[in-house]
Amino acid sequence: MLCVVTLQLRPSMIVYLFNLAAIVVMIFRERRKPQSILVWSLAFYALPIVAFIFYIFIGRGPTLSKKKKYLGKVLADEKYYRILDESYIHLEGIATDLSDDTREFIKFCTRYNNSPCLVFNDMEVFTDINMQYERMLCDIKNAKQYINVLYFIYKDSKIGRRLRDLLVKKAKEGVIVRVLV
Repeated sequence: MLCVVTLQLRPSMIVYLFNLAAIVVMIFRERRKPQSILVWSLAFYALPIVAFIFYIFIGRGPTLSKKKKYLGKVLADEKYYRILDESYIHLEGIATDLSDDTREFIKFCTRYNNSPCLVFNDMEVFTDINMQYERMLCDIKNAKQYINVLYFIYKDSKIGRRLRDLLVKKAKEGVIVRVLV
């Protein structure tokens, strides 16, 4: 005796299979929040055809906008790195009198700090903190329009009081003083 089972797919079963496929896609491919999956599942159960149509048109919208945002970021990064490469090549062309240590420092800043050394910037490296403070105080004394100071730590010490007094004096002279601590 041979027993043959035939499965007849009715239109309602096909709709439920599509809805089940959409739920599986939400769970494993889109990795949605459980609340969102539950709401869509209930919608698929209550209004199978309408919910599936809504899911196709509006349920997958954020994935498209995320792709657009990612593409925009990639294009912005490409533009940034192109400008960075152009400035670095230009810098290499005019900086023939730089020492090897300075060249290595420029490469380090460019690669690892995303801080390009561009053509019209002046850079001075201080190895003695007292020299750095004296130079900074001298530059503040000579400031005519504005002073921007950024420090992570401000202490009420001899240097700190000199800096504070000088900034107050320059502010009274009409110089715009901004301090970010």
